[in-house]
This record gives sequence, C-alpha cells and structure tokens, in this order.
Amino acid sequence: MKMQTIIIMNFSNIYDNQDFYKNKQYKLLDCKDIISTNCICSKKAESQLKELIKQEPYNSIHFIDSGNYHYITKFWTDKIERDFVLVVFDHHLDMQNNKMNQNLNCGNWIIKAMENQHLKKAILIGAKYNDDNVKICHGLSKVSIFNQVESSKQENMQKITSIIGEYPIYISIDKDVMSSKVIETNWDQGTMSKNTLFKLLHFLILNNETIGLDICGACCDELAYISAIHKDDEFNLKLLNYLKMLSK
Repeated sequence: MKMQTIIIMNFSNIYDNQDFYKNKQYKLLDCKDIISTNCICSKKAESQLKELIKQEPYNSIHFIDSGNYHYITKFWTDKIERDFVLVVFDHHLDMQNNKMNQNLNCGNWIIKAMENQHLKKAILIGAKYNDDNVKICHGLSKVSIFNQVESSKQENMQKITSIIGEYPIYISIDKDVMSSKVIETNWDQGTMSKNTLFKLLHFLILNNETIGLDICGACCDELAYISAIHKDDEFNLKLLNYLKMLSK
C-alpha cells in the first residue's frame, strides 16, 4: 500500500476539533456548504461532490466524516478503472433497496457502487445481519458477508484471501464496527476491538495490493460529545499511524 496523501472531507465540522492529521501531509476538502448531503445525497449534491473530488486521487487515505456520509465511498471507487474488490468494515449491510427513495444514501451505497463494472466483488466484515434483513438486500451474488467473530478466524481469513484472488482491494472502514468502549459513533455499534481491526488490516494490506482506503464513523460534533470527539481523534491518529507503518 503506497498511499501518502491524506484527504479530509469535512461535512459536519468534526475535523475542525481534531488534530490527528495536522502534522501530516493532507488536503482538506470543505463540504459544509454543499446542501442535501446528510444521510441522503441529492442529485445536485452528487454533482457538486463529484466535481470537488474530480482531480483528487482515489489511491489515498480518505477521511469522510460520520457514517452519514459513507456513500462517498461510491464516488471514490467510481474513479477506479481497473478490476478490484471492495472490502468494507461496517456494522450495517448498507445494501437496502428503498423503493420510496432511490437517491444515493448511506443505506444503499454498496448497491449503487456495484454499478461500476470494475467492482467484481464486495466483502463485508463485521456486519450485524439476520435472514430478514439479508432478504431485502440486493446484489448478494457478488457479496460475501463475515460477521466480526467469523472474520478474525484463521480459516475465514483464508476464505477472504480466496475471494479476493488476484484482484487489488479498496478498503472502506466505518468505525461503527468498533465497540463503543473503543470509540463512540452516531450509529449503533458492533463489538470489534482495536486489536482485531488492526490484525485484519495487517492481513489484508500485506497480502493484497491495496489501491485506496477510506474511513468514516466520526461522532457528533456537539459540545455534549467533547469526550467522544477526543477519543475519536486519538483513535484516528493510532489508525493513521498504523496504516502509514503498513505502507512502508
């Protein structure tokens, strides 16, 4: 993984109150004045966001605010013009098809991302699911789902390797996959530990060509959440330093 550039997409002001990136080489993209982006992305906002990142590289480390904006991953992966596999860490499936709202949103973005002919497969790690909510998901023929207990088992790590095959990977991390003891997000959370996440990232990045990575799952940027903001800042720094170490 050779990604030295850090791109910060600031929608909610959360990054104004964090320091993890400020002594690194980074580029800040101010998204606060683009309206109709929170959870659901309007067609106009979609055009504006695509224009904003038009000249920016997908093979970077992107921080994309809270899970409300996880759909931004689609815009980054749309820029990839070679066959690849998408690996998503998330507590939610993000593959629901809401017939009442076909706009791109944080709950359907994986389905939309699969419209890219170069996205051959998707692997979801850490998702909470059951038979009922899997039934309302679409595009499952190209998707493999591992809950967080399964994902860290050696035999399933080998299955993940087999699914990826010779394709490069793009990794997307929603921090709501983590235990609330580690960080607090604005969505219900899983129970993954920092060590498990880092172990899986180590395995994925050292065994596969990694062509891009993004991170969402910031907490609310409100005074009542000041301690959560500091915890998130500290975790982001640890994660960023670990990714930098893996890229050497």
